[in-house]
Amino acid sequence: GFYAQRLSAWTRAMAILELVGRRVHPEVIHFQFGINRRLDATMVRRSRMLAPVVWTAHDVLPFERTEQDRARFRAIYRAVDRVVVHGQKAAAEVEALAGVRATVIEHPSPRPTTHLTRAEARGRLHVSPSERLLVAPGFIRSYKGYDLLASVWEALGESAPLLIVMGELLAETERPVVERLARLPRVRLALGYASSEDLETAIVGADAVVLPYREASDSGLVHLARSLQTPVIASAAPQLAESVAST
Repeated sequence: GFYAQRLSAWTRAMAILELVGRRVHPEVIHFQFGINRRLDATMVRRSRMLAPVVWTAHDVLPFERTEQDRARFRAIYRAVDRVVVHGQKAAAEVEALAGVRATVIEHPSPRPTTHLTRAEARGRLHVSPSERLLVAPGFIRSYKGYDLLASVWEALGESAPLLIVMGELLAETERPVVERLARLPRVRLALGYASSEDLETAIVGADAVVLPYREASDSGLVHLARSLQTPVIASAAPQLAESVAST
């Protein structure tokens, strides 16, 4: 059933793309993400009959991937007219994988929608002005290193800063880690959908944003934190480290 739904979604997307393409006659077709990695190279080739195709590779390879995905994404990058990435590390990875030179365009910094002060943000978070506060925002997935946070906060005990983990649990494999975090006295969980306002409030109120990722691309959270003038503590994953260093 899962694969049938994925095929149906891809077929519908392809039909819409071709219909709109023939009506609008676009100068370029730009993919920000794929629909079905097993079939997306075919989608790109068919799209090129309508207009030149650009593919922005936010993640050069999926972090949750199979052995077949290297060949699938190699085919995508070779099929498009231009691959766009957000850093030199990603460009090198695309070239190593597919023999294609990617164009580097700096990740845009989102424009904040909140005008809260730090004190106002902490008031909404119910955190005192003197509290040391770190925030781990975003989807909870296996490659993001939440087990490291659990181990560190277990070791620090009551002396740890307050940690707010905010976002949706998208990988059931991480539920045991979330349960570990929930038992810790200096961790507060805010699970579920986090709106842009929720994320910005947490980041404005924090002393730092924590991104302990094992693998990462140029994270939009880094640029959101930069625009809100909040420091970032991140792992040394190459693309993430490059992004943090450039800010």
